[in-house]
Amino acid sequence: VVTVAQLSYNEDGSQEVLMAATAFVRARIDETLKDEAAAVLAAHVPEVAQMVFMDTAALTAFCERLKSVDFVTVDTEFMRETTYWAKLCLVQVAGPDEAYCIDPLAPGIDLAPLYALLDDAKVLKVFHAGRQDMEIFCKAMGKVPHPVFDTQVAAMVAIPCTATGANSIAFCFLAG
Repeated sequence: VVTVAQLSYNEDGSQEVLMAATAFVRARIDETLKDEAAAVLAAHVPEVAQMVFMDTAALTAFCERLKSVDFVTVDTEFMRETTYWAKLCLVQVAGPDEAYCIDPLAPGIDLAPLYALLDDAKVLKVFHAGRQDMEIFCKAMGKVPHPVFDTQVAAMVAIPCTATGANSIAFCFLAG
């Protein structure tokens, strides 16, 4: 899983940690991923524990810090195999200086601080291919997050390349 949030954090190894955090949450949801996730987690258990919010207090503090930034990057992981509406399984959020995963399935967690951040008109929310993310948040919040910048839509306008995946956009941009 590669996300906008992960692409923002490479220098100190955080990208690998976020991938481990993603594997951690996904393994809680899908038993078929348990063995694959276990290998990733074995190398990063302490870091993963610090990168995944599973309680409202930590999520609230993180969202409070992000209220003062110009933009945040957001990505979701969800399951839709057996339901009409997607089941939100993981939210990855990054600001200019920090990135965390939020486990919406953690017992007792209240996502209201996240929804308030997504509704904050002073903070730009950056998504890549955010159509399904918007659907999930609109259903949960009763409205669409705003303001929003979708890198896939921007790439279709700005880059003379037909590919719109994050890796393809980077390749087209670098290839010039």
